[in-house]
Amino acid sequence: MKRPSAEVSDPLLRQQSVSIKTTLSRTEIYRRVKRGDFPQPIRLGRTIAWKTSEVDAWIDAQPRGVAK
Repeated sequence: MKRPSAEVSDPLLRQQSVSIKTTLSRTEIYRRVKRGDFPQPIRLGRTIAWKTSEVDAWIDAQPRGVAK
């Protein structure tokens, strides 16, 4: 019997991809997750991933052009 194909409407990003996309180090990502300032990851066995839509929304919410 053929199984229906699952559509991936919100792909998952692994930690390295999140680091590249956000320019945050692994340590900084987990620090912000712990503080509640970054989306919570999803655990898939031993793998940790983030929903692309949540990371994109976090990026869009960041102030632009502000020097720190």
